[in-house]
Amino acid sequence: MKSSTLVETIEWKMGGTFIRSVVATEKPAVIVNSPSVYWPITKWDLLDMDILLNETMWQSQPLFILNHERERGGMLGSKHDQPSLVFNTPLQDFIRTALHPRQFMYWSGSLSLWEEGVGRRATGPSPAEGSWELFTLTETDVSVSEEVEESRAPLLRLMHPGLVLQTRYDTRHLFLAQLTGTSRVMLFPPDQELFLHPHIHRAYRQSQVTLEASEHSNCSDLSIWWTEILSTRPLEVSVSPGQLLYIPPFWHHRVESLTLSLSLLIHSKSAIEHEFAKVYWHPLPLGPFQNHTSLRARAVSTYLTLLLEKSAIAGSLQTHSLALYRTRFARLFPHDKLINTFSDRLVRSVCPVPDDVQYNASHLDLVNSRLEDFSSAASSAGDVLAKNNCSEKIKVTFLQDYIEELVRWAVGPHNTAIFLMRCIGENRL
Repeated sequence: MKSSTLVETIEWKMGGTFIRSVVATEKPAVIVNSPSVYWPITKWDLLDMDILLNETMWQSQPLFILNHERERGGMLGSKHDQPSLVFNTPLQDFIRTALHPRQFMYWSGSLSLWEEGVGRRATGPSPAEGSWELFTLTETDVSVSEEVEESRAPLLRLMHPGLVLQTRYDTRHLFLAQLTGTSRVMLFPPDQELFLHPHIHRAYRQSQVTLEASEHSNCSDLSIWWTEILSTRPLEVSVSPGQLLYIPPFWHHRVESLTLSLSLLIHSKSAIEHEFAKVYWHPLPLGPFQNHTSLRARAVSTYLTLLLEKSAIAGSLQTHSLALYRTRFARLFPHDKLINTFSDRLVRSVCPVPDDVQYNASHLDLVNSRLEDFSSAASSAGDVLAKNNCSEKIKVTFLQDYIEELVRWAVGPHNTAIFLMRCIGENRL
């Protein structure tokens, strides 16, 4: 993989429009010489804080102990993949075990908890005096209405040296303020395919592909993925104490701590996130179809077909379903595992062939009787997607999540892959 260090470095400027000007570029940027350089928390000695913080349970969230898995962090997939969760670990022990060469610990929690524990402000007392709120966006800043309440509570993240957080994306604006230590961040634009976990997976929004080339030398099932990833040119930047990295919504980012690292994560709602939420504001006419799996399947496929027609997003439901299976489900549910006697019986029960007279006699009549309602709902949701000014790839990412959610409702989470690949993919509905 070839990487580039073309992340722009921007000198901090006081004034209410500076953060908006950074966000308006829709590209990552490193901000230097900002008020974060003078934050009191950057001068705190973690060992000296140990007694104060343990008196107030600094570890309100558990530690993740990743046990030799450098590329895994946060929520993972199966129980087998889950890291150990540890409570009541003194901060002193966390720091001491950072010297252990094969144990990786990770913690994140509210900044306010630390401030209460030490009885001091971690940043300035107000935006005018350099608080973390300087790096947040109000709804006005992102040009959306004031109907949605802003939630901007910052999180601290403490990481052992060498720990890597799996490549992921957020739907919000993110400012990563490096407080102590150094982090290396790889950044991929939204149009880069990184083979995300399914929306119904515990590792939702995280890539299934690790970026350590040595791990893929003997992984034939990942060879195609790895070939695609190798052809990319991600941005790469090292973030040092006193610097802030801005990560736009839907940009994939992989964070590696080069040393014992403490950083502050400041999120703000994005206009893109707010606009996509409007898709859920319009109720879907699915009530009459709840009692039978094949009825739900027919209703959902009808609605999604109409939605794609009205959303101005290129591609048919069959095209998107097969792409969704290939990029998110193929490794978890290989094609050869979905072609067997059990799967065939399941396919027939969920999505019988369209010329099944007994099936069509009642089900098609019910669906057709609600076609106007489906069309109205699809028009409302499609209009939201069509008017959103984000890129086509971001719209497709949202659409894939939306398709998964509806398919899961129709056939259940364990049958989602079969439905996408065989029912819709084989045009059986």
